[in-house]
Amino acid sequence: MNLVKPISSDHDLIALAKKLNVHIDHIYESSEIKKPLPRKGSFLILLRKPSQDIGHWTGKYGISKYNENQTQSAHGSYCGIWSLLWLYAKQNNRMDLFNKFKDLNIFVAD
Repeated sequence: MNLVKPISSDHDLIALAKKLNVHIDHIYESSEIKKPLPRKGSFLILLRKPSQDIGHWTGKYGISKYNENQTQSAHGSYCGIWSLLWLYAKQNNRMDLFNKFKDLNIFVAD
C-alpha cells in the first residue's frame, strides 16, 4: 500500500487501520445509518448521497465532540487517512498530533 496516494476504498482503510492498530467497530455509508450510532465505538462513515459515486470519509469515536478544526483541505482527497489519524489520536490519547495543524482549507492540486 502506497500511503502517499489518497485512499478512498473501505478495503484500503481497513488495511491501513490494521497497520496503525486502529480499532474500527463498523464502516457505514451515510445512507445506511437509520438511527443514532452507539454511544461507544469507533466508526468510519462515507458521507455521500446514494446517487453519487464519490463521497467524503469522516470518523466518529464514542460521544466525543466533533473535530471543528479544518485539518484537511476541502479540495483534497485524503479524508480517509485523516479520519483514521483522528481515530488513532482519540484511541491513544494523542490529540496533540493535531496541535500544529491550523486552517488547512487551501487548494491542493492532486
